[in-house]
Amino acid sequence: MTTIYNIRLYARHLHKRWVEPFIYTRQISTLFSLYRKYLSDWSKYSKLEGSEPLHFTDSYPCLLDRTATTHFDAHYFYQSVWAAQAIKASGAQEHVDIGSLALFVGMLTAIVKVTFVDIRPLTVNLENFNSREGSILALPFDDNSILSLSCLHVAEHIGLGVMVTL
Repeated sequence: MTTIYNIRLYARHLHKRWVEPFIYTRQISTLFSLYRKYLSDWSKYSKLEGSEPLHFTDSYPCLLDRTATTHFDAHYFYQSVWAAQAIKASGAQEHVDIGSLALFVGMLTAIVKVTFVDIRPLTVNLENFNSREGSILALPFDDNSILSLSCLHVAEHIGLGVMVTL
């Protein structure tokens, strides 16, 4: 049983990390060039004094990450920066976030104590962080008890025909 499980795990690893790029890349010749560069970098790193041993099963060739600039989703990025700046400027000691990006609420803990509410609690161990299971349609708080609140990119996931008043 363990051997079959290991074989399946290895096959999934091989497919996801080494074969899937072929599915999403239109120019196969470019992909071969990227693999060649990846393996060349692997070889160079392996020869460095003090380098840790590399194992094929740990490899994850992110072939399309070799870009001139870092890709990011401008909409989410700038909205998160704007919200964090507003929360900091407000001087709030405690902040409640309803279902926003986990990275956003994690970064907020550097400036304010955060309670994160989501239908799927975030199970992380961070100082200044508390996670509560809850729905935006039935928040686990008394009326008028929240002084600082964010809810970024959540409303579009709730559904049509539901009126939410906070």
